[in-house]
Amino acid sequence: MAVFIFAAILTILFIKEDFHPVAKEKEVKVGQLFSLIRYPHLLFNLFLTSFVIQFSAQSIGPILALYIRDLGQKDNLMVVAGLIVSAMGLSSMLSSSILGRLGDRVGNHRLLLWAQLFSVVIYLLCANARSPLELGVYRFLFGLGTGALIPGVTALLSKITPKVGISRVFSWNQVFFYLGGVVGPMAGSFVAGLSGYHAVFYATASLVSLSLVFNLIQFKKLLKVKEF
Repeated sequence: MAVFIFAAILTILFIKEDFHPVAKEKEVKVGQLFSLIRYPHLLFNLFLTSFVIQFSAQSIGPILALYIRDLGQKDNLMVVAGLIVSAMGLSSMLSSSILGRLGDRVGNHRLLLWAQLFSVVIYLLCANARSPLELGVYRFLFGLGTGALIPGVTALLSKITPKVGISRVFSWNQVFFYLGGVVGPMAGSFVAGLSGYHAVFYATASLVSLSLVFNLIQFKKLLKVKEF
């Protein structure tokens, strides 16, 4: 509770927004909003990317402690599992600002594709981890790459969306993001029960690979430019 109160105080004191309320009669309808969006074909694609990002992050949650035990960890299982989960969050926190600046230099769409490819490789490595320590290292590396995913999607949405509709577009994106958080754990548990713990990582890598291919197709004409 104290953390939320502290965050609220910081938000009130330090976040300033150039906000001008839109009269109801001037509000842009959904159909009009889509006509104003640059590259509207990218919109749903970015929503699906947000879904896949959260799906892949949460799919191994239900089986992580069991997978660590399967790798040979017997003592302090919950502590080790907590450290491995935290490793990804720590590395994401460390890399987000660096990757954000890199995205500004090379293009967020390009960085997003590389981050997805990196995620696929790490998931395959996690599936073949031979010890909890090795898994922890891979999860830390995974966080370094995924620090570019959410900021990349957010930056791309803000670029293609007019100011009058950006709040609605961001809210739709959050729906897909949280839907991934709902479906991911259920799918991970189902796959683990059906084919074992390793299969969860392979299945997740396959889904991210499909998203990567779809993104490559959608961004095909834009890969030669840094900004659009």
